[in-house]
Amino acid sequence: MYNNIIRFIEKIRPICVPFFLILLIACNRTAAPTDLPPQEIVARAAARMAGLPGFRFAIDRSGAPAFVDPDQTISFGGAVGDYVAPDRARATMRVILP
Repeated sequence: MYNNIIRFIEKIRPICVPFFLILLIACNRTAAPTDLPPQEIVARAAARMAGLPGFRFAIDRSGAPAFVDPDQTISFGGAVGDYVAPDRARATMRVILP
């Protein structure tokens, strides 16, 4: 029985060694990325969008109301739209009325 176990191990060794090496490499992860300040996020997004011929966007609002009028009665609910460089945009905006 002992000889059978040794033979079995010798047969699977060529498969196990690469498998464990791949497993070891996959588990070697770098540290989690740090949170970026909002200004950095906006700057990076603007730099990436500057080179695009156009894009579709969606803006969802959550939290406190974002009013769009001086009397603070109409609040912004969200928007979806398209931008085509260099100067065309179209959006549908959702507003919340009292």
